[in-house]
Amino acid sequence: MEKDLEKEQMIINQISAFINPEYFDTAKLILQINKDAKDSIIIKVENNPWRNGVIKGDLLFARIKTGGKIQYIQVKKRYSDSFEKMGVEYTSNQSEQNEDMIRINLSDFCSLLDKSTDLLVQTINSIFINNVCFSEFGCCSKYEECEKQGKCLHTDQLYATACQWQK
Repeated sequence: MEKDLEKEQMIINQISAFINPEYFDTAKLILQINKDAKDSIIIKVENNPWRNGVIKGDLLFARIKTGGKIQYIQVKKRYSDSFEKMGVEYTSNQSEQNEDMIRINLSDFCSLLDKSTDLLVQTINSIFINNVCFSEFGCCSKYEECEKQGKCLHTDQLYATACQWQK
């Protein structure tokens, strides 16, 4: 059975809807079609003056398989606890264990997307942010304005996830 690219794109669109929109000012989720059975959900990050050369190339968000009898999505194993809390079963064969990945049945994952719980939104944002990690930075020229407004005002909110002031 062939891959269902329309279904894969629909899932990416649903995932994207849960990610903080400010992160998409300079990044996006895209489908990378691979030659093997699994395609990749990629984070494509634009370069800018604050993160020039820090991120080299595209970043893997997840892998997805929509062809054949067994359809699934793979994410990093570090998120297994979150999926357990959501009541989602997962597996991991030997090659997935070697890559530190888990496999979630695609219909179970799609059911999660349809429910849209706070934990799911938090987990999807964590997967996104943890893949796009920057070295922490301290005070910038906006420090006093940030202090007054009670939030980081850096123009690149994706990069601002590494702001020490926010912590």
